[in-house]
Amino acid sequence: MNTKTKNLFAFSLLFIQPIFMASNLVVARGGVEIVPPISLAFWRWTLVFFILLPFTYVALKRIIEL
Repeated sequence: MNTKTKNLFAFSLLFIQPIFMASNLVVARGGVEIVPPISLAFWRWTLVFFILLPFTYVALKRIIEL
């Protein structure tokens, strides 16, 4: 992976984070009457984990030696 690709990857991750934060606000305001807050927090973190896992799997595999 060359430097240009690494920079593009890093900047794309910087743009993804605000999208997650904005969608979190929309879901939290709309679902507070339907879903308990602790369940909402759990599913939010679980979803973000699975979304970000493909981006970090290679580095985690190298560090943890899965």
